[in-house]
Amino acid sequence: MHLSFVIPPEPLRIGGLDKAIFTLKDALESDGSMRVTCDERQIHPKADIAHFHGLWMPQHLRAYHHCQRHAIPYVVSPHGMLEPWAFRSKQWKKRPYLRWVDAPNLRGSQSIFVTSPIEKRNMRALTQCEQIAELPLGMADQIGLHRDEARDHFGLEEDDRILLYLSRIDPKKGLDLLIEALEDTPYGRWQLWIVGDGPAKWVDDLKAYAAAKRRRLPPIHWFGAQWDDAKWPYLAAADLFCLPTHSENFGLAVLESLWVGTPVLTTPQTPWADHAQIPGITIGENDVGTLKTSLTNAFTDHRWSSEQRQQLQSWSQQHYHWNQLRQRYHQAYETILRSAK
Repeated sequence: MHLSFVIPPEPLRIGGLDKAIFTLKDALESDGSMRVTCDERQIHPKADIAHFHGLWMPQHLRAYHHCQRHAIPYVVSPHGMLEPWAFRSKQWKKRPYLRWVDAPNLRGSQSIFVTSPIEKRNMRALTQCEQIAELPLGMADQIGLHRDEARDHFGLEEDDRILLYLSRIDPKKGLDLLIEALEDTPYGRWQLWIVGDGPAKWVDDLKAYAAAKRRRLPPIHWFGAQWDDAKWPYLAAADLFCLPTHSENFGLAVLESLWVGTPVLTTPQTPWADHAQIPGITIGENDVGTLKTSLTNAFTDHRWSSEQRQQLQSWSQQHYHWNQLRQRYHQAYETILRSAK
């Protein structure tokens, strides 16, 4: 089977979207039964199925029309671009575009691929589309870096504790709430590491706020964006990963933290709320008061053993390794292809 991925331009794929697309491509091709080609505008001439990634892409319109003219079945992955928080941003422009452009393309698809129950609910409520398949994202990296190696790499002492934020620095992600919630907590030897970048004004405003409140905050270190292999030492060295986000259709950074056994604190606005019963996954509302309580609990009673980290790592790899998930994608594509014949 030949799949033609129609993808966003590179500047719009930075971070989780780029990883989601290309790890899926690698997983699908890994057993030799599929070939996947990627293009920002065109359908491959030998494509059996087209898979559009993302919305709000005028450069994709020609490819949609090509599929419709030549009866090529296609699917769409919105990648969270219709989540309520994202849709409210520039809604004056997105609402008419959705109604007249993207909604007809979504209705013409053989299926809409979403990554979680929360995205499926939101997609159905906004578009009234019924042909929705829930297919999680996965990981395939075999991370050889041990936690002790990672901490040695950064020169950390045994009793140093790291609270990690690793994501885009964007109003949606809630870093402002995290910094405010840290004020006057019993942080002791804890420090906050911020790994990521974002709009310059937003980052500068957060740095200025943190500097003004520095006597009431733990030490804060800003590392900038770290992609691909460079991010793993930060995740492995951390004692707690925090993503106080307002909206995530999946939350790939959460999975990356779990992948190395680092416990996470995140919000009900992520699909990880469905796994709140798993030790090491803590869910709390994304408001300053709740975050402060959760952080205070972590700072005063943090006893996370290497055995517990291993159990968390094993759980994530059991449920989210591409070796387990890719067959679900294979079956979805094959069902679409059979129904189109």
